[in-house]
Amino acid sequence: MVTGLTLSWSGVGVAIPTASGPKKILDGVSGEAHAGEMLAIMGPSGAGKTSLLNCLAKRNNEFEGALSINGRDIRSDDSLNRSTAYMNQSELFLPELTVREHLLFQAEIRTDYDAAAREQRVDEVLAELGLDKVASSLIGDAAGEAGDHISRNERKRLNFASEILTDPSLLFVDEPTTGLDSHMAESVVKNLRALAQGKQKRTIVATIHQPSSDVYRLFDKLCFLVDGRVAYFGRADAAVAFFSKIGYPPPAHCNPADHIMRLFVNPNDPAGSAKRRLEICDNFAASALADKAEQGEVATAAEAAVRRELGTPPPLPVLMFARFALRACPLPCAAPGSRFSIRRKKTPGLLRRPKRRRSPAAPVLELRLARAARRSTATCGC
Repeated sequence: MVTGLTLSWSGVGVAIPTASGPKKILDGVSGEAHAGEMLAIMGPSGAGKTSLLNCLAKRNNEFEGALSINGRDIRSDDSLNRSTAYMNQSELFLPELTVREHLLFQAEIRTDYDAAAREQRVDEVLAELGLDKVASSLIGDAAGEAGDHISRNERKRLNFASEILTDPSLLFVDEPTTGLDSHMAESVVKNLRALAQGKQKRTIVATIHQPSSDVYRLFDKLCFLVDGRVAYFGRADAAVAFFSKIGYPPPAHCNPADHIMRLFVNPNDPAGSAKRRLEICDNFAASALADKAEQGEVATAAEAAVRRELGTPPPLPVLMFARFALRACPLPCAAPGSRFSIRRKKTPGLLRRPKRRRSPAAPVLELRLARAARRSTATCGC
């Protein structure tokens, strides 16, 4: 297995012929995904998410632009194909087979291992994805009666298992959470994150439609497509700062994915949505590489400011609460040497350096923030 793969693409474009002329499905899309990272390709329906994924996975070679792995052009080079895998949105299983029998069959037709090595590899994959307890269970029909088949979550994990039998370093996943409730979707994405951050340090690129806030935070990078163009590419936790900077801050306690999606899709105001789509994509296209790097530093600086004031890093939900409560003011608050505080008028600051420079217990801090949210809307103290 080739490890530590960095996938890069530049100026990817796809067009299809129509009666009125060529229609662009993708228009100059660029980005990269590093080993050990999960990249989410998001966007409304018809934005070009699966089209981009198919281009990156070389399932569609009819596109413009450059595609490379570790700086090596792979558009006409198939030598790294065995280091990649693609997980389809649909699942194709024989219901009469058990989980182990299915994986043994897949290993026999997709690998060159001998019988003993196949058994060992199947056992490793079953343990890695937590399927060892249902290894002897029939896959069954998902639409059958309860007890006659493995669960929906287990079917998704079995789909992952089928693809990682060859131990790929680069995994493409199309809509892994489709048809799942929020809890099962989070569980599946956590499985993907474990695959990315395991000892193999896989690179994972996944399309996803509209994740919950918990699922959103599991991704390292975000590529947001609109009408085939890039509206944002960068760290997922820096997206809020980018949209705030161009005049679209999220409301307090709002899921970032929901906020971004509402900017581009509004059935009650299609003309306004179209104007915002064009404006935001133009803003991102006009931003320089230095500006992109700065957007990543903003999020880091904001979190560092909280740590300076509290003494120790608070839980992630507290950081997210603080960032959303600041609304459009994360940039001045994150300036070097500034004081980070969330307070109401005529009341002491809720986040201040303790007298003994000791961090309050996380539950106490969360309770204070929750009480503040119920009392009134928090405002920035800078």
